[in-house]
Amino acid sequence: MRVAALDPLSLDAFVTSPGQADRNLDEAERTCRDAAERALERRWSREEALAGLRDLGFLASVLERHAVHACKVDSVAEALVALHETALEVPRDTFYSYGPRNSSGPRMRTFTTLPEERIFILSIAKAARCLPLCIGHLTLGLSSALSAATSEAAECLVQATMALESLVSALVRVKRTMSPSVFSAEIAPCFPDLEIAGRRYCGPSAAHLGVQVVDRLVFAAELTGRNDYEAYFALTSQYLPQELRRIAERLRDYPSLLELARNGRLGDRASLASLRELFQQLYKFRVPHLRLARASFASRPSGSTGSGGYDTEMLETLVKFTRSSIDELDALIEPRSLTDG
Repeated sequence: MRVAALDPLSLDAFVTSPGQADRNLDEAERTCRDAAERALERRWSREEALAGLRDLGFLASVLERHAVHACKVDSVAEALVALHETALEVPRDTFYSYGPRNSSGPRMRTFTTLPEERIFILSIAKAARCLPLCIGHLTLGLSSALSAATSEAAECLVQATMALESLVSALVRVKRTMSPSVFSAEIAPCFPDLEIAGRRYCGPSAAHLGVQVVDRLVFAAELTGRNDYEAYFALTSQYLPQELRRIAERLRDYPSLLELARNGRLGDRASLASLRELFQQLYKFRVPHLRLARASFASRPSGSTGSGGYDTEMLETLVKFTRSSIDELDALIEPRSLTDG
C-alpha cells in the first residue's frame, strides 16, 4: 500500500527507534507538537493524511501511555481532526495504521523491541489484505444467489473461503508466537484510548479488522435488531476504512447467505458445504480471539474493557452463533446426502 511508503510529517527518524519516545518524553512531546504544526501548514492528499494519522497517532499513544495527554494540546487535537477530515477515518491511529499501512523493514513503526510485535504487525497486515478479497467474493456470491445464478454463487463461496483461510492462518500465527501474558503486559498497553476534541476513541483491536463485514454477509441479518450486537457493530465498524464501512452499510437490508441457504436459494449440496467451510474458518478465527481476550482480561480489574472498547460478552455470543450456524448447515447438508445416495 502506498501509504506505508509515505512520511509526510518527517517522523521516520523518531518513530522507527523503538523505545526512544519512552526514554525521553519531553522530546517526544516536542516532536508531537512540531509534527502537529506541520500537519496544519497545508492541505494533504488522502494517502498523506492516512500516513499522518498513523504517525501522529503513534506518538500520541506513546505519550498517553505515560499520562502525557498530548491530544489535549490544541495544536495536536486540531491536527488530528484536520487529517481525519481528509482521510475520512477516525482522528487517530487504527488497526490498519498499525498493520497494512505500517512501513516495512527498518522503517517499521513498533512500540517495543520484541520480535513478537514485528510478527504481530506483519500478520495483521497480511490478514487485512486478505479481507477485501473475501468480502468481494462474498458480495458477488450473494448477488449471484439472489439472481438464481447458483453455480456462480458456489464458486464465489469457494474463493471467499480460501481468502478467509489465509486471514485466519495469519492471525493463528500470532497466537502461536505471542503468549497472552506478553500481549497483555507488553502490547495491549501500547493501544490506549485517546480523547480528541471531546470524544474518546479506542485503540487498535482485532475487532476493528473488519470481520464484522463478513458477518453482515453470512449471518448478521440474524442478529440485526439485537441491542448488544448493534452496539458492538457501531462501536467497532467506525474504525474501519471508508470502503469497508460503505459496504457494511449497503448490506444492512440484504438477506444473509445463511438465510438463503435455509430457504433453499443457495444452490446444491456443494454450495452448502462451501458455506459451511466458510463458517468453520470464521470459527477458527473467533475461538483463539476469545481465548486471548479472556486471558488478557484475567489480569485486569472487574468491568474493564479491551483496547477496542468492548468486553468478552459479545465475542462469546459470536462464537456461539458461528457454532450454531455450522450445526444448522450440517443439518441442511445431511438430508441431501442421504437422498443423493
